[in-house]
Amino acid sequence: MQSRLIKPGLVAVILLFLLAGLPAVPAQAGEPWEFLEDFALVPGAVSRVEDGYVAAVFHSSEKGLFALIIFPGVCGSQSCNVKDPVAYFVVDTKGLLVKLHVEPGTELSLLIAGFQSA
Repeated sequence: MQSRLIKPGLVAVILLFLLAGLPAVPAQAGEPWEFLEDFALVPGAVSRVEDGYVAAVFHSSEKGLFALIIFPGVCGSQSCNVKDPVAYFVVDTKGLLVKLHVEPGTELSLLIAGFQSA
């Protein structure tokens, strides 16, 4: 039951932050994707998003964090074909935004529109 609520709740929290105009966290030393090294995919938490994006929820039990990672790609009936991720949003168990990264050139408005119409 809890796993069913994680995905919609996480998406809602992230959308609220994005719609509020929260600026992206400035790049820090090192590769921004290294932050997600110990995160594992939450089974069943992959969803198609309009405009050619796929969203997946990942969890780090060690850090106690959840991440929503956005990939360009498409899903068929049994699998998804994705390219390198373009953005991630990390929240703690209380739903507070911990980290946000968006690859340069990625338009958040396209991602937000995809979530709103999905």
